Amino acid sequence: MQYPTKHFSVLSICLIIFIGFIHMSCSSSDDVSPEENPEINFYALAVGNSWVYTNLRYNINTQEYVETNVVDSVSIVNKELVDGEVFFRFRTKTTGNANDHPFANSNGEEFELLRDSTGYLIRPDGSVKFTNNNFTPRVIFEESFGLIYDELISNQETVMVGAGEFESSYMQRYAIFNDGQRSNATDHFYYSYGVGLIYETISFISIENPIGIKTLASYRLAD
Repeated sequence: MQYPTKHFSVLSICLIIFIGFIHMSCSSSDDVSPEENPEINFYALAVGNSWVYTNLRYNINTQEYVETNVVDSVSIVNKELVDGEVFFRFRTKTTGNANDHPFANSNGEEFELLRDSTGYLIRPDGSVKFTNNNFTPRVIFEESFGLIYDELISNQETVMVGAGEFESSYMQRYAIFNDGQRSNATDHFYYSYGVGLIYETISFISIENPIGIKTLASYRLAD
């Protein structure tokens, strides 16, 4: 497994906020209108596309990231119409997490609805998962200790993972405490044009090092 070592000095102080997704009742069809623009597909939103991610965990004794048996198999299974907008239904099947490690999804299946709205990858409730064109920091959570921000940093970051080398858009997630100080912890997310999620860190604000890293091992894009 390879991962972007040029960012590991930063990854030693990471933060994740576990986002709860709102589940909505939706109509389902493979022939939903309105039609999405086939020429603009940064996030590889197409029924039949699939990705496989492997997970690393942090070993507190050796202070190294080691391979695990946890695998996330992600696929787009259909399209659904929500309030007149076309969303793509992602299915994530997780295996290998028999011990229910907190750095990864639990074994089983999870579903998520997402669509591309002029560069914003959004959920049915309107919340933004990623943006590839807005560099303005945006608040995604308000906590008792302060505010959690997402911020697009660059559209020209090269990332090496198991699936290969990718030119990616790079987003950070961090906290601004109530006293105005920025947290040392920062999480990192990479998306590549026409491929989707390449790499992300997973950690807690109370722990200096990330407890997990997820990287793209392989993918298949539907014809």
